[in-house]
Amino acid sequence: MAIFPSDHHVSDDRRFAGHVDRAFRAMEADPERVCGTASSWSAAFGAFLDLIRDCLPSLFDAFAALEPRIGGPGEAEAVAALYRRLASADFSHEVLAARPGALGVIPVWGVTWSDLGSPERVLRVRQQLEPRIRARASGWSASL
Repeated sequence: MAIFPSDHHVSDDRRFAGHVDRAFRAMEADPERVCGTASSWSAAFGAFLDLIRDCLPSLFDAFAALEPRIGGPGEAEAVAALYRRLASADFSHEVLAARPGALGVIPVWGVTWSDLGSPERVLRVRQQLEPRIRARASGWSASL
């Protein structure tokens, strides 16, 4: 299982995907080393849910309470109601940083990763990408 934030920019998608593939191959080759006692993807996912339950029990319980509604009448309304009343949580700080020993990390070379969590960061990445965007645009217009 791999989790990626939706508000981040990765500079080289193909190279990053290669690193992700390498991590999956490491898991398949030696799941106990990579995931501790988790010997399958479902066990690894269960361990991940346990981590969230331990670090953010009220958040975990709120989502667990939705289980009987999943796939039935009123599911969408129940999910919307849950999101309206949920308190904000910082996943990186409250879960990942709280239990670093429960995480696996691999080195990633040749890729930059930018958190786009603020307008300033979005503008900074856009400025960095602008020369490449212009070069592509001029290449496209020349081929028309």
